[in-house]
Amino acid sequence: YINKNKMEKLINEALRISCNIWNANPKDVTEHKCRLKNTIMAKRMFIYYLKIYLDFKHKDMSKYIKNCDHSTSVYHVKQFKNDIKLYAPMKNTFTNFISQMTEVSIYGVGYKEKKEQIQKLRKEILDFKA
Repeated sequence: YINKNKMEKLINEALRISCNIWNANPKDVTEHKCRLKNTIMAKRMFIYYLKIYLDFKHKDMSKYIKNCDHSTSVYHVKQFKNDIKLYAPMKNTFTNFISQMTEVSIYGVGYKEKKEQIQKLRKEILDFKA
């Protein structure tokens, strides 16, 4: 169980750090109206973090970004995943973001690694049953 206030703090920190890295206005990111590249990249990083690291559902992104429906969230996650896979500077930027987020994480050190181990074990169990 995660305290709701701690989760909100973590989400707000993710938005703040993402906006600082990309030199974007947090309101522009959450209002979903600004089409400047730095705003789009801050939003994309923020959505990717919420989905991949905090296990948010795509449909829940609209709680933090106005008019961000399921398909918009899917698109941004897919694009950001490709960006960090294909472009070293983007990967470095995201690594910087994650290192800053680790300092405020409510899950503690090693959460991502533990989550990946659980997913691997889950896959092994499912493959074993088949």
